[in-house]
Amino acid sequence: MIAYEVKVSRSDFLVEMKKPTKRKLALFYSNLYYFATPKGLIRPEELPPECGLIELQDNGRMRIAVEAPWRECHPPSWHFVASIARRVVELTHEWGPAPEEHLRWHMRTGALE
Repeated sequence: MIAYEVKVSRSDFLVEMKKPTKRKLALFYSNLYYFATPKGLIRPEELPPECGLIELQDNGRMRIAVEAPWRECHPPSWHFVASIARRVVELTHEWGPAPEEHLRWHMRTGALE
């Protein structure tokens, strides 16, 4: 299980560092935990020891800049899985169906398997 925390601004990352308990649940249920950011947003030495870093490169590809350490994790509870399923349904209704070209791009790149 891999958890990703997406950060698109430096201030958002700094707020996260002041509230480490925000990621407690994600750490509990994941073997690997990554911050995913634009290139250069976070310096590797700023990362908490339990976190890795994935950066969006100028060419649009993601690259692991710092490997996350492997941790044993707990299996998710049914309550947790159900909450994720409910959120997916909510987002589907908010966003509507994905445009056909967007789906084709994901199929070509292997993002949807």
